[in-house]
Amino acid sequence: MIKEQIIQAQINEGRPPLSTNLGWVVQPQTMMGLNPHGPSTVDIPWWTYLTFANWDTIRPWAVIFPDSIQAHPVNSRVKIGNIGLAYWNKLSGAWVTVCNTSSDFLGQLHGIPDFTNTYSGYLPIAESDGRFSFKPAPGRCTEIWTPRCTFDYTNIGGVCCWISHVMIAENLLGNNDKWLIQIGGDYVPSSVTAVSPELPYFPGIGTGRIQVCTNTWRTATMFLTDGSFDMVANPPPVVRI
Repeated sequence: MIKEQIIQAQINEGRPPLSTNLGWVVQPQTMMGLNPHGPSTVDIPWWTYLTFANWDTIRPWAVIFPDSIQAHPVNSRVKIGNIGLAYWNKLSGAWVTVCNTSSDFLGQLHGIPDFTNTYSGYLPIAESDGRFSFKPAPGRCTEIWTPRCTFDYTNIGGVCCWISHVMIAENLLGNNDKWLIQIGGDYVPSSVTAVSPELPYFPGIGTGRIQVCTNTWRTATMFLTDGSFDMVANPPPVVRI
C-alpha cells in the first residue's frame, strides 16, 4: 500500500463541539489516502459498508462548524470564495486541476453534537459578487461539496484540496463570533447515484487542518503525497482569493 504523507501543520486551530472522538476532530487525518480502490478492512478497519474495486470519481468537500469553547455564532456568517481540488498524475508528471468553483456545489446540514445526523436545507445566502455564504443555526453545521469529477485513478501520486473563506460581520456591536472550517476530499464510485443504508457516506480521502475563519480571506488546504515527486519544484496549484 502506498505510504502517504500529510504536508501540513498537525494541530487544528479549533475543535468542533462534536460527541465523536475521531482523530480528524483534533488534527488532519488520512482515510483512503492515495488508494482509490477498496477499501478493505485492512486499509480502513472501521469501514463496514459497501466497497468497490475502483472509486473512479473525486470531489472536494468542506464543513463549517462553530467552536466548542464559545457560544454558537449569531452575529456573522461565513463566505466561500472558492473550493477546488487537484491531483498529481504520475503518468504525465503534473498536477491536474479537476475543479475550482465559487458557486457550483451542493450541501447538507449535520447535527451538533451528533455529526452522524444529517438534515436537508443547508440554506446558502447569495452575496452581491455571485458567491455564497452560510450561517448554520444552533445545533447544526454545514457541509458543502462540488459535483463529482473524473480523474486518472490508476496514476494518482498526490491530492490537494482547498477552500477560501472569510467571516462577514452582521452585527458589529454583538459578541465576537468564532467559526471553524475544514477541507477534505472524497472518492466516489461512478456507479453510485445516491447514499443508502449500505453506503450512508463515503470514507473520504483525508481531512485537512481545521482553520479559524477571520475577517480577512484565508485558504484551508489538504495535501497528500506519496513522495514520488518534489513538492517544492512542483507546488500544488492552490487557487487563493
